[in-house]
Amino acid sequence: MGSEFCRGPPPFPDRKDDDNFFNGRVSEKLLHEVLDVANEFFELPDKDKVSIYSEDPTKRCRIDYGREKTHYWRDTLRHSCHPLQEHIQFWPEKPPHYREVVGSYSKEVMELISWLLDLICEGLGLASGYFRDELSPFQIMSNGELHSAEHRVVTHKNTARTTIATFICPSSDCKIGPLKALLSDCNNPLYREFTYRDFISTYTTDTHARVPPLDRYKIEY
Repeated sequence: MGSEFCRGPPPFPDRKDDDNFFNGRVSEKLLHEVLDVANEFFELPDKDKVSIYSEDPTKRCRIDYGREKTHYWRDTLRHSCHPLQEHIQFWPEKPPHYREVVGSYSKEVMELISWLLDLICEGLGLASGYFRDELSPFQIMSNGELHSAEHRVVTHKNTARTTIATFICPSSDCKIGPLKALLSDCNNPLYREFTYRDFISTYTTDTHARVPPLDRYKIEY
């Protein structure tokens, strides 16, 4: 192992002067359309949404109302997107253009995600496309080099806010742990290996308790 690796992974590519770094990756027109159709969905009468209401986290498409101890006062629609042909038939039938708009949006977002994953590979000194087969929590795989941003927003007492979030998830049986290519005698693993299923089973409990969800997987030296 060389001393260069012991100083840490290569720096991430600097794109701060590139005005078009993110602009145009997903069309502005489509961004407006998907936000509009999301608002239309939540404004539907209850009778049009009751068929997909469920508290079962394994359902492919469901709307639920949070029951947290510290209540967030929100309705949430969740559904899988890729591969589209395996999931789109479970999406809401109303509004009638929901599947068309969200389907187009999902395709463009997937292209954006693939591009971002390749940039992450470049920054970690890995081959392009390394993460495309199995998408995993990067803080674990990068052995602490990458960290998720904390999502924080200010709510308005009179105005509702609609957020469209995209999550990249591996298969339930995917084993997640520090990448061996990033480990060395001076860069020991910070986390133990676990499956994505194990992580999901404890994530909600930990986050509601304000406990960092990765703490239970840390290795103490």
